[in-house]
Amino acid sequence: MKGREVVSIVPAAEVKVVAKDAPPRAGGSKVQMLRGNEYMRVWVNKAGNHYLIHLATGTSESK
Repeated sequence: MKGREVVSIVPAAEVKVVAKDAPPRAGGSKVQMLRGNEYMRVWVNKAGNHYLIHLATGTSESK
């Protein structure tokens, strides 16, 4: 599996458009596995912006 790392910087007022899950508290972060463990999201809430970092794990449920 080939993957790409993607980073999105989203203002707090727009985060609900980008992510359905509840954001981490101000100054906090959380890590989530997405799409059958194919991707890992690191979500950081800092200074009024949300930083969403998506990383390919190199694994796939469909192998």
